[in-house]
Amino acid sequence: MTRVLPVVLLVGLLGGAFLAVSPQARHEWALSTQRQPASYVELAFTDTDDAHACRAHDGQLRLDVSVRSHLATPESLAVRVVSTSVRGEVGRSWNRVATRPGTTADVEHEVTVPQSGAYDVEVRISGRSEQLRLHCGSVA
Repeated sequence: MTRVLPVVLLVGLLGGAFLAVSPQARHEWALSTQRQPASYVELAFTDTDDAHACRAHDGQLRLDVSVRSHLATPESLAVRVVSTSVRGEVGRSWNRVATRPGTTADVEHEVTVPQSGAYDVEVRISGRSEQLRLHCGSVA
């Protein structure tokens, strides 16, 4: 036990010296010991009942998407909607939405979908991991 204490003190002193001389080490130490604000974007269908109903008209599906920013600064985000069937991509729509921290902005999309059969719709924000998926069954 008497040998362990000096070793622990030596390691502590070396670690402290490393933190004192390395800006990168100080930065990493601060990141790991301080609570960092979450930086993300909430993505949701504005009217979930309407979205889940999959009401397409003449091969076009209209979706309203709400984007709530939890980012540090205002940003213009590109929202992409893609519809796919078993045969591959059917339609694609892009729209930009201006966001501000703590506020919600709505964006409307219209995307081509199959006239019959099942299909999926994916909503994504370009360059981010947030996404929505919607599965629509056969249209009678």
